[in-house]
Amino acid sequence: MSIVTKDIRKEIEAYSRISSPDFMMEAAREFATRICPIRGVLQIEDLMLFGSVAKKRNSPADLDLLVIHNNPIFDRFKELGLRRDVEDLQKYATLAGWLNQSGVDLFQVLRGSRAEQLITWGIFNLSYLNKKFFTSQEYREWIRQFNKNPDFEANIFSYGLLWNPQTARYDLSAHSRYIISSENRAA
Repeated sequence: MSIVTKDIRKEIEAYSRISSPDFMMEAAREFATRICPIRGVLQIEDLMLFGSVAKKRNSPADLDLLVIHNNPIFDRFKELGLRRDVEDLQKYATLAGWLNQSGVDLFQVLRGSRAEQLITWGIFNLSYLNKKFFTSQEYREWIRQFNKNPDFEANIFSYGLLWNPQTARYDLSAHSRYIISSENRAA
């Protein structure tokens, strides 16, 4: 019985450490510094921090990042990524397999990182938005079928922070680069 208690205590301590705002922010930074060198291959335009970490909440439950891209693999992955009946590690392995066909070893890129730890705990949430969202009504409608909140994009872009390679921080206002106009909003 005491062994179970020690194991549970260790898990609680580990979760408390990784769910701290500082750990989450460092995980987001580390993720960006590892992904940015291969962003061209991955066809990633921007990385945007949103959610409780971007809002600087004291006890974030998870880390939310939006990948703004031009990559059909991420569009294909979006549906799998939203399924609740598939474990996060299984989703990660599937995405890694698809990206491996493009010459990117995602396991190697993230090995030993804080992001990998958060993925293991199931509290690293990557969302994907193709840049077509800003120009294609058909794509916006497809994206919105996955979202219960019709103003989700407008909300996260109003406070989201883009990765800035010059400062190695999430310190650029997403709203300054991406405008969610009335045409982009849900009808």
